[in-house]
Amino acid sequence: MFWPGQLGTGLGIELAAVLMLGAIAAMYVVAVLAVAGGQAVVAAAFVTAVAVGSWLRSAEIVRTNSPSTAISSCTQYGEPGACAVVMSAPQDTDRRRPGSVG
Repeated sequence: MFWPGQLGTGLGIELAAVLMLGAIAAMYVVAVLAVAGGQAVVAAAFVTAVAVGSWLRSAEIVRTNSPSTAISSCTQYGEPGACAVVMSAPQDTDRRRPGSVG
């Protein structure tokens, strides 16, 4: 999902959307089966697959967006200290010479 800024923001919006889709689909399945009974088995099965797929995607988003995943991907694909600069606290950005004024 494209979102300007940080990746976590876009994933958070997608997570909320797929959780809502799963909840609404599950409620729809219960309502259809309560009203139509056995005549709605095919429709209920399809909508159940949609709900299960959205819950699996939300689990994947949570797993991808966890802090431990970011740390393990740094050591897995690069040198062990490659991501230390990205994940460390911000450094002093004052670039003036030691004796300069203003």
